[in-house]
Amino acid sequence: MALFPLYRYLDTVGDGSGIKNANGDYSATPQTFKIICPPGKGYRLGTFLVHLQGNTSFPLNGYANIPGGLINGWTMQLFTNGVVTQMLDGEPIKTNSSLERLSPAISRPAFSGAGDALAAPISIGQFELPLYIDPGDYLQITLNDDFTGLTSQHFIVQGFSI
Repeated sequence: MALFPLYRYLDTVGDGSGIKNANGDYSATPQTFKIICPPGKGYRLGTFLVHLQGNTSFPLNGYANIPGGLINGWTMQLFTNGVVTQMLDGEPIKTNSSLERLSPAISRPAFSGAGDALAAPISIGQFELPLYIDPGDYLQITLNDDFTGLTSQHFIVQGFSI
């Protein structure tokens, strides 16, 4: 069995061809970003990375640079064989603080100029083992807030394809 590195952005279609920057207004109609395992493949996912960028600094009780955080927050679901599993204990991510609780390795690089950035790697495997998804299965983020105040918001998975 050959393993190939997998570094994929979640997108609106799930196959890599959709919109990858999740900085739209999804407050009226929720939007999903996902990665679907294609036929003949298997994905072994180890890390889920959230990358946020804004034009101002990021307060602890905000979401990126959105003051006061999100109203609904975003959630993560795993779809396997038609069964939906709520990831992250079903708790929506609404603030930088709630994101930080999931990612002790969160980083905020000090770049010059205005704005701020944040990278939060979240281990989605268990006990150092990857999360396995098979053909037709997918990992999905559901957004239901206005993210237009962000410069960019990306969700990325890292792991292996077989």
